[in-house]
Amino acid sequence: MRFAVPLLLTVLLLGVMLDEVRSQAFFRDSKLIQGCGSCVLLTECPAMLRLLASRSRAAIFTVQRAICGFRGQRSLVCCPTPPSAPSPTPPPRNLLPTSCGFSSEFNRIFGGRETSIGAYPWVVALGYLRPGNAQVQFHCSGSLINERYILTAAHCLDPATLRGRRLTEIRLGDWDLRQENDCQMGEEGEQCAPPHMRVFMEDAIIHPRYARRFQYSDDIALIRLTEPLNLDEVAPNIHPVCLPPTFAPGIVDVGEEVLAVGWGMTEGGRLSDRLQQVKLPIVRAEQCRAVYGAAFGDNQICAGGRKGEDTCSGDSGGPLVKAGSGGPPYLQVGVVSFGLSVCGTNNTPAVYTSVVDYRQWIVDNLKP
Repeated sequence: MRFAVPLLLTVLLLGVMLDEVRSQAFFRDSKLIQGCGSCVLLTECPAMLRLLASRSRAAIFTVQRAICGFRGQRSLVCCPTPPSAPSPTPPPRNLLPTSCGFSSEFNRIFGGRETSIGAYPWVVALGYLRPGNAQVQFHCSGSLINERYILTAAHCLDPATLRGRRLTEIRLGDWDLRQENDCQMGEEGEQCAPPHMRVFMEDAIIHPRYARRFQYSDDIALIRLTEPLNLDEVAPNIHPVCLPPTFAPGIVDVGEEVLAVGWGMTEGGRLSDRLQQVKLPIVRAEQCRAVYGAAFGDNQICAGGRKGEDTCSGDSGGPLVKAGSGGPPYLQVGVVSFGLSVCGTNNTPAVYTSVVDYRQWIVDNLKP
C-alpha cells in the first residue's frame, strides 16, 4: 500500500494518455511484445508501480509504452520478469577413490628390505626401451591414484631426460619383475599373487613448470591410461593409494619416518628384481639446502640421511608414503625426485616432491 498516494496523483496524469490509447484501438498482446515478461494488471507489476511512484514524465511515458491490453477499464502492462538467479555451478566431480591406501590380504612384512607380495598394491613399474635394445628396463616407478591415472615424477616422462628411451611397459600389481606369477614362502607355506597387469599410456601430463624455476623443480606428472580400470574387479594386488587432504601443511613432521618403495638400485650396484622398501626419516629442509643448494626449493621434502638406507637410481617417480596413526590407509606424501649419485651416504638425504603442494594440480588434471 505504500504506492497508494503516488498512484492517486499519477492516475490523473495517465488518464489522458490512456484515453488516447483507447481511441486509437491500441492493443498489444504480451506474446508479441519483445522482451515482455507477462501482461498483467498495472497494480500487479511492482516494477511499473515503482516507476509511477517517481511521478516523472519519463517514468509515466515508460509505463504508457508498456500497456499491452485492458481488462474492463483497467490497464494491463508488460511487466518485466526479474532475472532468474544463475544456476549454481555444480561442484567438481571428485575423481579420487573413496577406498584407497589399504594393503591386500597378502600384507606381511617379514623384515629386512624386501617387501611381501601385495604389501603395497599401488606401486607401478615403468619399463623403457632404449634404441637398439630389445630388453625392457624398469628405470622409474609410479603410484596408482585412481581408476585411470598414475602419479610419477616429471623427469620419468621428459624426453630430454629419457634421451631416446621410450616408456613401453606399465605394470600394475607386480612384485618380481622377472616372473609372470609372483610366489613367496610364508608361515603358511607358499603364497602366490594373481598375475600382474599390463596397461598402456594414453597421455602424459607433465607439470608446466617442471625444471623452469630450477633443476627438478615441480618434478611431478600424471600418466593417463588408455582404459579405466574396474577397481572393484581387479585383483587384490592392485589398489590405489590415498592422496593427502587439501591444504594439509605439516602432513609430515621432522623426525617422522616414512616409507619409500621401488625396484631401484641396491647395494649390489644393480636394479632390484623384487620390490624393495626402506624407512626414511624426514629431516629439516636446511639439510637438503646444504647439500643441493638452489636445487632444493619450495614444494619439496627432504628425507633420509642414514648410511645404507636410501632411494636410488631406478626408484624415481615412486611413492613416499605414511600410514595413519593406527596403520592403513596409507597416504602418499612424496614422489621420489633426485639425490646424490652415491646413494645411502651418511647425512646426505634425498629430495622428494611434496604431494600435498600439488594435490589441487593433480585433481584439476583428472578427467573421467
